[in-house]
Amino acid sequence: MAVALASQTAVTQQKPLKLGVVDLGLLVQKYDGTKASQKLINAEGDKWNTRIKALESEHQEMRGTLSKQMAFLEDAEIRRRQRDIEDKARDVEAARTDANEAILKMRADLLDPILLTSEKAIQKYAEEHDYDMLFERRSALVYHKPEYDVTDLILQMMNDELKATAGATGENAETTGAEGGESSETTGTEGGENAETKGAEGGENGETTAESAETPPEENQ
Repeated sequence: MAVALASQTAVTQQKPLKLGVVDLGLLVQKYDGTKASQKLINAEGDKWNTRIKALESEHQEMRGTLSKQMAFLEDAEIRRRQRDIEDKARDVEAARTDANEAILKMRADLLDPILLTSEKAIQKYAEEHDYDMLFERRSALVYHKPEYDVTDLILQMMNDELKATAGATGENAETTGAEGGESSETTGTEGGENAETKGAEGGENGETTAESAETPPEENQ
């Protein structure tokens, strides 16, 4: 037992722990896949902002119109318009709430998978480079030497894998398109050949029928 412990201690002393640091938030932020998702989120946000601004403009216009015409309106009409203005104000607030919920849901749908991809990439990098521990920089780490930070290396690995996947998808699409074109050409060629064959056969049958019509049977003569 003492020999085994001594041997294990010697191995531990010979191989110190390999430690590293990674910034998960920066990894997700700078990932190329995040940029594409963020564009979709920004476009959705712009769409909601346009709708909200239109409702706000309608609300302001209704208020301004009532203010200008109030002296000429009956009390019942004033109250009706005030209710309409209040309804429009509620529409504005409802649109803002819906926008926030829609953006949050879209962010979750698009960015949560990227977070999972980042976590898997960290694990893969650690295993491939024989790290004993990788610490998340923003969690509880107070200080580390810059050379321990492997965020950029993992980010490069993730972006390279994304490009490779995109390239393979593009090649498959091109191959499918080429095969579809060849099939169309083959079908067209076969169709042309069949049409020519049928046309030739039809011509021969037509000539034979014409000869039969011109030459009466000998029995009738």
